[in-house]
Amino acid sequence: MPLTRSKGLTPATEISTTAATGAAVCASPLPVLVRYPPIAQREAQLRTGEEHVLAEIFFGSAVPATRHIPSLQIDMPQLGGTPLAEVWLSYLPVRRGRSRGIGYSCNDQILFGVLQREVAPSEARFEESVCWAYLDILGLIEGLGYPHLLRVWNYFPQINSEAHGLENYRRFSRGRYQAFERRYGECTRRLPAASALGSRAGGLNIYFIASKEEGAHRENPRQVSAYHYPPQYGPRSPSFARATLKRWGTEEFLFISGTASVVGHETRHQDALEAQLREALRNVEVLLQTTGRDERTRIGGLSDLDSLKVYLRHARDYAAVKAAVETLVGADVPALYLQGDICRDDLLVEVEGIAR
Repeated sequence: MPLTRSKGLTPATEISTTAATGAAVCASPLPVLVRYPPIAQREAQLRTGEEHVLAEIFFGSAVPATRHIPSLQIDMPQLGGTPLAEVWLSYLPVRRGRSRGIGYSCNDQILFGVLQREVAPSEARFEESVCWAYLDILGLIEGLGYPHLLRVWNYFPQINSEAHGLENYRRFSRGRYQAFERRYGECTRRLPAASALGSRAGGLNIYFIASKEEGAHRENPRQVSAYHYPPQYGPRSPSFARATLKRWGTEEFLFISGTASVVGHETRHQDALEAQLREALRNVEVLLQTTGRDERTRIGGLSDLDSLKVYLRHARDYAAVKAAVETLVGADVPALYLQGDICRDDLLVEVEGIAR
């Protein structure tokens, strides 16, 4: 039963059409979905569907936020032509609130939250601020009844720079780990899919999805689990899973973490852009294939990607990477291309996405 997906901002119902009869039937209401509409069209579209919007994330130029809708402005340039917004939608009724400095929207299945902390990575308190941000997130989701983190995005400047004797990404990783350890003790089974990228400026920006029911956190047989990296990558290993699978009714979502040209725990193809992209997409493909096999899902390959986000260390690489992605993945997958620093300074490109 092939599925035709609505790309707009008014999610009344998704329609699936049977190949045999052409008859339209209503799909299950979806608790979360991401789309990348042009910013120029956003206001007109929101007027007809604001009640279905969970959050808006803007990259690059500042955009006036919509009243009541949780949003973040992240100083990370978009690449390509028309500026796009990252809009998270719900086909279920949405409630909104604010607590612990976190703006959130929720429905009967998920909670989507955003927070921003005015702290520079160069400050001595950066690590402690990361820890408290995560403790606030974990306290909020448990208090509101959505105790299972599915996916987290982290953005902060100077990610590859060193301050107070340690690289800022490693300081971030230590602060995040401390929060999970304080809350859960031994926490590897609770770690969500995640990304951490370097913005140009601003403080610590985090957004996340949590659910009432647990997802299946997935690892990649081609890669050492990030939380088991050897000590050469810092005093505390990064606290995330390679992906998280979540089922809602008949719908299956795989939230894929930031994925790069890492095999085992080592960077491959230093200074070779196209080879790094191919290795990263090979990692994504194996993750999709093994999840499909082990979890008995209909997700099985790159053709199941519903959206993609691509980060480039150098803006000059945009045209080559976009052409390669469209060849390897397909030109019809909604994609957002951003210029930002990646967590290892020898990585040139990183990809993340959602398969469905």
